[in-house]
Amino acid sequence: WSGGFEIEELSAFSLKMRNSLDPNQFYLARVRVKMDNASTLIIVSPENMEFPGYRIENMTSKVMKISQVYSSNFDLIEPKSKVPYAWDKPMAPHTLEISFEGHNEQLEISFEGH
Repeated sequence: WSGGFEIEELSAFSLKMRNSLDPNQFYLARVRVKMDNASTLIIVSPENMEFPGYRIENMTSKVMKISQVYSSNFDLIEPKSKVPYAWDKPMAPHTLEISFEGHNEQLEISFEGH
């Protein structure tokens, strides 16, 4: 299941759909909303995993925990690895909360306007 998205404006974006039994498993899809005469078309295709909309790279020696603000879902990224990324809730702020194993500090990074 994924978060909702607007169909009133033309756009293209990545969408994360998590497995309801295991939220650590997910599928990334590419969604395009476009007009064709008087019809609104929603076109869903597999995300390009080689060139995703976002890719998170953890070049540290610690496990990185990331989550979108206002989402209870999170992803763990192993040290020295990279993963494709899409928002759990496309209509929520495009802001990531990032923390590292063994540290209490949390970092927020906004992608608004990107």
